[in-house]
Amino acid sequence: MSPVCAGWGGEASMCTLGCPCLWLVWFCLFCLTLLESWLLLARGRQPTVRDLGAGSPHIPGRNPKVFRLLVWIPAPERMVFQAMGKLLRYRKRTDSPSKKTQPENEKLYLEPRHTAARVVDADILMLVALPKGLNVDEWLASNASAFYNHVSLFYGSISEFCTATSCPTMKAWSTQYHWTDEKGRKRKCSAPQYADYAISIIQKLLTDEDLVPTKHSKEFPKSFRPAIQKTFRLLFHLLGHIYSCHFKTVVHLELHPHLNTLYLHLLLFCAEFHLLDSKEMALSEDLTSALIRSGPSPRSSGTQSRNT
Repeated sequence: MSPVCAGWGGEASMCTLGCPCLWLVWFCLFCLTLLESWLLLARGRQPTVRDLGAGSPHIPGRNPKVFRLLVWIPAPERMVFQAMGKLLRYRKRTDSPSKKTQPENEKLYLEPRHTAARVVDADILMLVALPKGLNVDEWLASNASAFYNHVSLFYGSISEFCTATSCPTMKAWSTQYHWTDEKGRKRKCSAPQYADYAISIIQKLLTDEDLVPTKHSKEFPKSFRPAIQKTFRLLFHLLGHIYSCHFKTVVHLELHPHLNTLYLHLLLFCAEFHLLDSKEMALSEDLTSALIRSGPSPRSSGTQSRNT
């Protein structure tokens, strides 16, 4: 027998769809459904098909009847609940205390106890000077090969500490470098990827017989100088990355005297033969000045004859 209520007009009548009692019951059930769904999403759990099925197992701490009521929620409301749940999880992640970001490199390589470390105390300006009677291109080629071997060997000594995780970008000094392919397109890559590209391209350039002839009958082409400049620019980037991101490791391995000597030798060689752009050299001007001040007083190499 159907229940009797006052109805809309205050008169006793049978309960129908328009009865305020039924609407009140549906409203309460709907509020409970919203509340339960909100709690589920706020706790990072979304209702599943199992939760909505009549035969789903009881979940501790949840009312299975309320779970069944979730089937009455239309699709748009469920989408809203999902979006709200994602927002709650996002805010929970951002509001939670995160790890402190590592401060920028403290430039330990500028400390006097580190800049004074050298392998030899020779006058490096005398080492970079062009010997008399030697073709300048041959001098550049032989030194490029030697610097390539030294830099690649030194980078190999710390390569296990330079990974895509520790060095996701190619940072050197205060600059982030991108790799430029043969078509001129710039690609963002990790430091170890950049090092692999640089070492590979330098080896390819230096072993090209047409670019770097080894026979006396052949002359150096016009494309030799740009290739040598590119070689030293890439080597400079690798040394800059080692100083900027791995100098602590270098000090722990007690290799900083070798690094200082190698860097200063390369920079003075580039300055002597104009192999690096002034903007590039300005990035490490503080280190270059500190190494020169802490070393022996260099003597001027004078005006060198460049035989072509």
